[in-house]
Amino acid sequence: TKIAEYLACGLPIITNSGIGDVDEFINEDNVGVVLDGMTSVSFREALDNIDKMTLDPDLAERCRNSARRRFDLVDVGGKKYRNLYGRILGIIRT
Repeated sequence: TKIAEYLACGLPIITNSGIGDVDEFINEDNVGVVLDGMTSVSFREALDNIDKMTLDPDLAERCRNSARRRFDLVDVGGKKYRNLYGRILGIIRT
């Protein structure tokens, strides 16, 4: 939830790798940095990379667009939940 909220506010994120598809879409959408490891060197590199990212005037809008495209409750989440519950109730066939 926090990732979607930060992106919706126009903020890039720093995340560790291996959590679902997060590292894939963070890199694909260019809206944050994925940590290479849990070392002080990795953290320093991530902070340096975020600092460089913040120089891009389009970053905030790119973050908001990523959140909208991937997490929007009406166009993404709502539809998926309606389909899931429809299948469970036997209303929608897949």
